[in-house]
Amino acid sequence: MKFRPFESGFLEDPYPTLARLREESPVAKVGISPLTALTLARRFARMRRDAGEPGLARTAWRAWRSRRSGDGPHNHRAQGRRRFPRVFAVSRYEDVTEVLRHPEIFSSKAMGGMEDPEAEQFHPTQGSLIGIDPPEHTDHRAIVNRGFTPRRIAAMEPRVRKLADELISAFFPRRRCDLVEEYSNPIPVAMIAELLGLPAERRDDFKRWSAALIVGSTQIGSQIHTGLFKEFREYMSQVVEQRRREPGDDLVSLLVHAEEEGGILDAVHVVGFASLMLAAGSETTTNAIGNALLALQANPEQGALVREDPERRIPALIEETLRYDPPVQMLMRLAMEDTEIRGVEIPKGAMVLPLLAAANRDPDVFSDPDRFDIERNTQGHLGFGLGNHFCLGASLARLEARVALETIFERLPNWRIETADVTRHGSWLIRGPTTLPLTF
Repeated sequence: MKFRPFESGFLEDPYPTLARLREESPVAKVGISPLTALTLARRFARMRRDAGEPGLARTAWRAWRSRRSGDGPHNHRAQGRRRFPRVFAVSRYEDVTEVLRHPEIFSSKAMGGMEDPEAEQFHPTQGSLIGIDPPEHTDHRAIVNRGFTPRRIAAMEPRVRKLADELISAFFPRRRCDLVEEYSNPIPVAMIAELLGLPAERRDDFKRWSAALIVGSTQIGSQIHTGLFKEFREYMSQVVEQRRREPGDDLVSLLVHAEEEGGILDAVHVVGFASLMLAAGSETTTNAIGNALLALQANPEQGALVREDPERRIPALIEETLRYDPPVQMLMRLAMEDTEIRGVEIPKGAMVLPLLAAANRDPDVFSDPDRFDIERNTQGHLGFGLGNHFCLGASLARLEARVALETIFERLPNWRIETADVTRHGSWLIRGPTTLPLTF
C-alpha cells in the first residue's frame, strides 16, 4: 500500500487511511506527484548533499521538465538515475517514537526549510530550532527555554482571559462569528507577539504573516507568499537590530544578547525562531480549539460532560483533542545513514515521515482509539511531539486553549457550529479549520 498524503481525499478525513497503513503497511512508501517531488527535492537539496546524495534537485528538475515537454520519464531510468526523492511513512506508535528518539539516525534537518536553491526563496523555518539536531539544538534550546518558565507562562493567564472576553464582546451582538478569524487565531497571535516584544498595533500584520508562514512551511510558496516571507524577515531583522541597541524584557532581546553564552548569535537564527513561534505557535492553539469544538459537536454526549463541569473537564478535553485529532499530523526526518524499520530498508538521504496522528490512534497503546472520549487516559499521546523536539510552547498552548474554551462555555454556552460552511487547511502537515462559523 502506498501512502498519498498530498491528495485532497486524504485531507478531508485522513484517519481511515492511517488505520489501513498501521495494519497493512506500517512502513510505507509515499506516492507523490512529479510537481510535489520537485518541491520536496528543491526544499531538501542542501540537506541531502550533507547526507551524501548530491545533485538530487537537478535530477528531479530534469525529470519533471521531460514529463512536461513530452519527452517521457524513461530516459532517466535508463540512465540509472533516481527521478524523485524516496519518502517513507511510519505509522505505528512504537516505530514513530523510535524515529523521534534517535536524531543521530533520523535528523530534524528535514524540517529546516532551506531556501530553494534555484529561486533563492526564503523559507519560514530557515534557521529555527525545529530544523537542527543536538548538540547545537541542545545549546539553543537551553537559552530559549528561559523565555518559557512556568512563572512567566502562568503570569500571562489574566491577559489571555481579558483578550478572550474582549474578542467575544466584539462579535456577541451579532449572535454569530467566524471563530477562527475573530477569536481562536487572534488569541495566540497576540500572546506570541507579546512574548517576542512586538507591538500590539501590528496585530493584523502578524495574522497575515502567520497565515503565509504556515502555508509556506508545507510547500514552496507562491509569489505572494514569498513576498510575505520577505516582508516578515525584513521587519524582524529591523527588530533584531533595535534590540541589539535597546534590549528589553522579551524573547528577541534574550536571543540577541546570548553571545556570551555561545548561544544564538545571528539574525538568521532569531528570525527563524520568531517565524517558528508565529506560525507553529499560533496554528497549534488555533487548530486545537477548532478541532475540540468540532469533536464535541460530533459527539454530543462528550459535549454534555464538558458543560456539566467546564473548569474540571476542559483540560482533559484538550489532551483528548491532541490525541484524537492533533493539529500537527506528521513530522519530517532525514535518514543520515542506511537503516531499516520493521525490515524495510531506509537508505541514507531518504525522507521519513513519522505520522503522529496515526500513532495517536494505535490500538496497541490507546483502547478503542477512534472513539472521542475526554475521560480516557491520554498519557503518552504525541500531540506535542516527543524527545528533544517536544513542543517548546506546549505550556503556553495549553494555557491559551484552556482559557479560550472556558470563556466560550461561560459566555456562549449554547454555541453551535454551522458544519456545512466549515473549511479546512489544505496542508498535509497540519489539520484544523480555517473558517469555523459559530452561532449562539
